[in-house]
Amino acid sequence: IDYKKISQFILPEKDVEGMHPANIGKIVFGKAVILPCTPAAVMELLKETGVDLYGKEVVIVGHSEIVGKPLALLLLEKFATVTVCHIGTSKAGKLEEHVRQAEILIVAVGKAGLIKGDWVKEGAIVIDVGINRVGDKIVGDVEFESAEKRASWITPVPGGVGPLTVTMLMRNLVEAAKKKVAQAADEKKKSLEVERRVARAHISKTERMRVMDARSHILESVKTRTREEIRKLVKDQGKYKALLAELVRQS
Repeated sequence: IDYKKISQFILPEKDVEGMHPANIGKIVFGKAVILPCTPAAVMELLKETGVDLYGKEVVIVGHSEIVGKPLALLLLEKFATVTVCHIGTSKAGKLEEHVRQAEILIVAVGKAGLIKGDWVKEGAIVIDVGINRVGDKIVGDVEFESAEKRASWITPVPGGVGPLTVTMLMRNLVEAAKKKVAQAADEKKKSLEVERRVARAHISKTERMRVMDARSHILESVKTRTREEIRKLVKDQGKYKALLAELVRQS
């Protein structure tokens, strides 16, 4: 199954995973409401540390459409200095070099122990998105035990990013539902406005017909009645007095 093709057939407003091209595109313009779940979870974790992302050296290892790419856009929105590493970085032998510079290190590859603990900069924040099964254990992409000694914050695997990713999915569902309710209310408001305009148009048409009838009546009266009778007739017309008087003067 090609998830890229399938995602395009889901309505953007129902895309609770945040992977529709329209929702990804909104991240570029800083107008996204529904975010991809894992990047959103990472941003929430960073928020909880209290770190100011402005100008921070952030290294993302992994450039997938699901995590790395949208996460880089979200971090750029916060004016972080973002480096994205991938298989090309690793083959060029530069992965360790970039990792050692990271004040914030985010790893989302899916390869157990890819990042060695002694690569981690002292005091760095480490967020391990990777989930790998090694024997009967679930581990991340970072060597946790050795990295934990150097990092100021580090997420465990399991129990770190995963549960919060599910929470972000639920948040997206709630946001999508709220938007749908607001949209329905707006459509109802527009529908009522259209009905009011139609009603006003009908009234206006009726009023015009009454004016035309009154005009015909007064013109006919001019031919057969005295000026005093015409004045009395005009006075009796009430709301059409000004119009009818003008018609009398024109006659």
